Amino acid sequence: MTIPPNALWDFAAGLYRKPPVTAACLALQERYAPRIDLDVNMVLWCVWAAATGHGALDAQTLAAATGMVAHWRRDVVLPLRGARRALRAGIAPVPEAITEPVRGEIAQIEVEAERIELMMLAEVMPAPHGEPGLGAADAAATNIQRYLSHLGIPPSAADDADLAVILGEAFAHQQSGKSH
Repeated sequence: MTIPPNALWDFAAGLYRKPPVTAACLALQERYAPRIDLDVNMVLWCVWAAATGHGALDAQTLAAATGMVAHWRRDVVLPLRGARRALRAGIAPVPEAITEPVRGEIAQIEVEAERIELMMLAEVMPAPHGEPGLGAADAAATNIQRYLSHLGIPPSAADDADLAVILGEAFAHQQSGKSH
């Protein structure tokens, strides 16, 4: 399968590969599962939007983005994740030695499905703009808070800590530039 190049995928994969970001994203996702589908791809998209000069996203754009990927997530990404997790836990009487390679293949397909989701999200982006006095890191924080609000998730200290890790890693170059 050939998926076209995608700047959002490159950004998201690079950021997610950082161990503190991976841990923070998974903590956010697991904190609300299964009652709320907090989509890590949406969180990364929110950061990317700000990092690429699109500024703070409005509620309409966030709703359009979540709506665009909803069926893909529900019908493809989440079932793949469920199958992978079921195999991780083991399915008796099948030995783990037999199911582990299958779980690995499903994990690869799940990543490709998420890559397709990010390709879809890259298409839902308004023209670059900025809000006066709002830097990229602040715009990213605003985007994520608006996304969480869209999901009905109230602010929490645990979420704030995870988001600080994600934003700190995403905008580390800006923070280091301020101290020089």
